Amino acid sequence: MLPTLYWLSGLTCSDENFTIKSGAQRAASIEGVALMAPATSPRGLNVEGEADSWDLGVGAGFYLNATQEKWKNWQMYAYVVNELPKLLSYNFQEPFIRTRC
Repeated sequence: MLPTLYWLSGLTCSDENFTIKSGAQRAASIEGVALMAPATSPRGLNVEGEADSWDLGVGAGFYLNATQEKWKNWQMYAYVVNELPKLLSYNFQEPFIRTRC
């Protein structure tokens, strides 16, 4: 089983802030830890108003499940907690362990 660290980027950041700037890949490789840096929100859905504000919609890092119909595709909590680990295990044939920090 592969220990996995999920880096959840915050508001106004993207997954690239961590993957490019941190240098964590070398340490993770040495320690045998997988790094996952999922996107902060869905992209390309063309929901009206999704890019109108820096703190809501595309790029907002809230990692929760939206409850309003307009934002129904923003199910980031379910994606990170349920869907992503299953996708990783299926595609890499390795049981990934969710590591909490």
